[in-house]
Amino acid sequence: MKRLLIRTLKVLGWCVAVIVLVPLLCFAYYDLTEFQPRRDDIARLIAPAHPDERSPPAMLRKLLLTDQHGDPSWTVTRILLSDLEVPRGMRGGLGWHGTGFLWWQLVRIHLSHEEQLVILCSRSFLGRRAYGYEAGARAYFGRPLDQLTDAELATLVVVARWPSRWNQPEAFNEIAAPRDRLLAHTRSGEPFPY
Repeated sequence: MKRLLIRTLKVLGWCVAVIVLVPLLCFAYYDLTEFQPRRDDIARLIAPAHPDERSPPAMLRKLLLTDQHGDPSWTVTRILLSDLEVPRGMRGGLGWHGTGFLWWQLVRIHLSHEEQLVILCSRSFLGRRAYGYEAGARAYFGRPLDQLTDAELATLVVVARWPSRWNQPEAFNEIAAPRDRLLAHTRSGEPFPY
């Protein structure tokens, strides 16, 4: 009876080890074959960032972190998947979600918070053919990013959430309410509720 119990525990131990190790090994393999080879491409995406996107104004940083609930990694992941044209692992929604999940974890592991903010500030689409907050500042307000008011910075953050909606002439007049909500939550230190 004792031998049977020991043998059963060994088998269970091996099963648990396989269940834990196989996904970890697959994750490490995906990292080495899909993410790491694109590190230079990620660096090239960051390289042309405007100095004000590399070191964004303090209020823009606070607004972005409030809007992103303190973690810009998911939005950065979506930007990278699009800009780097990362192929899906499999066909259909499951492949897209699986690829997104893997990249989201790898972005969190390999990219610093500062690198993520640079990607977010320099690669976000804000409509009006503007990629990045500096281009957005000039397209919407005709001034550089570092000369915008808090309300103007909040407007850009709201526009970046859904550029096609806010670029409709009649909708842009309605942006004051979400902009003011974002500003209030940022000033209070609360995360922005969706």
